[in-house]
Amino acid sequence: MLLRNDGSCRVIPVCEKEYIGPTKYVMLADKDQFYSILYYDKVSTVWYAKCFSLGQYTPGREYHIIPPDCIIKELYTNTGVVVELKLKQNNRRSYNSVKVDFNDKIYQRTREARGIKVTGYQVDDIVVIDRGTKGGAVPGDLSDSADEGQGGATEQLNASDTPILDNSDASQNQQQNIAGSEQPSDNSEDAAQNDAPKLKKRIDENSIFTLE
Repeated sequence: MLLRNDGSCRVIPVCEKEYIGPTKYVMLADKDQFYSILYYDKVSTVWYAKCFSLGQYTPGREYHIIPPDCIIKELYTNTGVVVELKLKQNNRRSYNSVKVDFNDKIYQRTREARGIKVTGYQVDDIVVIDRGTKGGAVPGDLSDSADEGQGGATEQLNASDTPILDNSDASQNQQQNIAGSEQPSDNSEDAAQNDAPKLKKRIDENSIFTLE
């Protein structure tokens, strides 16, 4: 993979000898590799940050990963890089540095999409706070994989913690439940039998009665 300062990129087959012209970065092409870049707009003097992968490509075809009139300042191939842009000193400004954490999903863009604006002030220096890891997970997927792992562990724990009754204990509990469920019905039948004669006696009487 050949990448120039202006963001033009193309993939060529590995040959014994080939003229490639002025090129800043020469790397083995990997469509799943994530690249983190800082680039600068020469017209608006604005700095942008972006994290992207090469994805599907056609050998020999030229792609543009940053807009025209821009120039790549820094490129990182590790995952989870954190950098700090040191701004030109200004006493009227409440801050003099801007931190860029490429682990943040906001910086994940497609290959030819514009990056995220970082600052419009003049940058004096770029300091790497965290070099990241080589060949790590895709940025933004670490939390998802962690959640999935915790969910699987929770499900296994719940399954193992479920109490299993012995057959004899289960049969005893079943009989107790059946006996307990039948007991209220007997009481209701007895109550109905006790009330039946009284009701019959009141109805059979020749005296007039009223319902209150």
